[in-house]
Amino acid sequence: MSNRINSARPRGLAAFLPSRAQGVRLSVRPKIAYAISNDAIAIAERLKDLKALRRQPVADVGLCVEVENQGEEAVTITEIGFTGRFESPQVALHEPLLHDNKPWPRRLGPGEKVIAHAGSSLKGHPVLSDLKRAYAKTDNDETSYGTSSALRHYIRSAGRSPAAG
Repeated sequence: MSNRINSARPRGLAAFLPSRAQGVRLSVRPKIAYAISNDAIAIAERLKDLKALRRQPVADVGLCVEVENQGEEAVTITEIGFTGRFESPQVALHEPLLHDNKPWPRRLGPGEKVIAHAGSSLKGHPVLSDLKRAYAKTDNDETSYGTSSALRHYIRSAGRSPAAG
């Protein structure tokens, strides 16, 4: 019997966790988005955070998803959206509005991020109150999830303006 350890084979709890062999690690965070001019969008966790802005709104308050590649290798994000507790219901943003107008799907190198906007299109959506978290899916069908207080604040106050915060 050899004393050599096979480090390629996960042991213990690691055997049950999703594979990180590709170095894929995404941070996914829903945020509140508020267009304050034709060229500027304010992003925050809560509507109250936008209260100090003394600008006329260009559009209703909406949601966006910030996805950051915290892994060691580049990854291609092919789908983002929002989902309920057990992946149902699910609202996918197939062609999201991107903060930098670069193409979708988006390839992210290590440390890079993208902000994809749902705009105000979720306002009044029939499953809005059932959504609990944001998700991002890669071209390898790996899905990462994330939540923040922004999603809860948006759902609770859908239809209110930031001034009402």
